[in-house]
Amino acid sequence: MFIRETPTVNKKTGVSYSKYQLVESYRCEKGPRQRIVMTLTELDLDKSLWPALANAIAQRLSGVTSLFESDPIIARYVDLAITKYAIRSEVAAAKETRATEADLEMVDLSSAKTINSRSIGPELIGNSFYEALSFDKILESAGLSGESLGIAKATIIARLIHPGSDRKTYSYINSNSSLPEICGIDLSKFHKDKVYAIADKLYDAKGVIEPALYRASSDLFRTNTRLFLFDLTNTYFEGSTRGNSLAKHGHSKEKRFDCTLVSLALLVDHRDYPSTQRYMRAIPLSLELSLAYLMPWSLYRMDLSLGMLFLPL
Repeated sequence: MFIRETPTVNKKTGVSYSKYQLVESYRCEKGPRQRIVMTLTELDLDKSLWPALANAIAQRLSGVTSLFESDPIIARYVDLAITKYAIRSEVAAAKETRATEADLEMVDLSSAKTINSRSIGPELIGNSFYEALSFDKILESAGLSGESLGIAKATIIARLIHPGSDRKTYSYINSNSSLPEICGIDLSKFHKDKVYAIADKLYDAKGVIEPALYRASSDLFRTNTRLFLFDLTNTYFEGSTRGNSLAKHGHSKEKRFDCTLVSLALLVDHRDYPSTQRYMRAIPLSLELSLAYLMPWSLYRMDLSLGMLFLPL
């Protein structure tokens, strides 16, 4: 055996380097031939020592320890080469075993179909946070129980993953999501009216749910919150809104002065965690009155120009 140096150029980078191969000469019916036994990745060894290294590797492969291995430098290269050769041999043997022992069947890919495939990754993440916030206990304190808890859980997580209307939420739960399995919902008895009904229940209980949920999130992610940010916006209705006591004419951001409006107020802390939100009449109110309705705390200091609240410690 001998070591052969082959100059090589990386086609992508254009970088030139040398590849070192341990080559064995042998004779067959067609005459003398050569075959590559292994490739030596790094060889910072004086070229005069290559024959000794080749001889030491050849003897190690045959199960004999060479006298040349008394040289610690050659011994180190031999150990490295044999270790890599053994790993590659094991990989090759494993591939051969899989190829010979594999039990294969021909499959017509054009006939293969998937049915009832459902999303599960986002649902598992949503369920993890749902449980971390003890959401079920919060909903139980708001008066929900039994089947309503499962449907409420599915609706909340579905809105988090796929925001949309009640109808789209029902469609996502029913057709695309693994939430029925996670939340224990019987799809044969699940229909869109149950989503509409649970949405109404959740809204009616928002006075209990919102503060409890904010306390739970604050316990989970502790902080000494003193700074709150608030903002107001409005939206308009194109209908008559005769049954809506909050809908009034006012200043429309969309210039729809012909339509009635409602205002939405949102309060978040310095981490952007929502604290509470309220729908209010879209009539001019002083900011102090709006905040008193939004957050009934008696002690706070306001910076009206920045839209900030500072709470005392």
